Amino acid sequence: MALFASVLAPRNPLTQTLAIRLQPPGTTIEGKLYLLGTDQLGRDLLSRTIYGAQISLLVSGGAVLLSALVGVLLGVVSGYYGGRLDFVLMKLADIQLAFPFVLLAIAVVAIVGSSLTTMTVVLAFSGWVIYTRTVRAAVLSLREREFIDAAQALGSSTFRILIQHLFPNVVSLILVIASVEVAKNDPAGIHH
Repeated sequence: MALFASVLAPRNPLTQTLAIRLQPPGTTIEGKLYLLGTDQLGRDLLSRTIYGAQISLLVSGGAVLLSALVGVLLGVVSGYYGGRLDFVLMKLADIQLAFPFVLLAIAVVAIVGSSLTTMTVVLAFSGWVIYTRTVRAAVLSLREREFIDAAQALGSSTFRILIQHLFPNVVSLILVIASVEVAKNDPAGIHH
């Protein structure tokens, strides 16, 4: 619906008509149905909801895309290589989890200012840890499997093993996390 808001929304979401303000859902005025009613300025709530979904999906989708890219990359590298790199990345993840999201958001907004881009980056920065930890755990398990040993024995490069053998096996995990995170990162209802 958000993609086709200009076609699906029954009215302009910004048009104000004070004479019909605060109408309940299902009200018909002059032959026009206001399915969700009107707000305090007489604007159609259904139209405002449809258009508002565009911004919500843009911010939450962008944040999920950024955090997934960073988190998956770090998770695959951390899980496959292990050692000191894994230790450092997991300590960074622990620090990130210990730092309150609201405090981070307030600090960034105070320094940079508020905008949709700032909101998207802050949400992305707070979300990379779940991807990193989940993908790392899956890769730790997968790297011990026979098909990885076979790929190494056949002379596959590390990059090829990561891209062709490990990544396809964690895609389903990434999609599940991303679908939950899009809803959780909705700027209209953030509850971190």
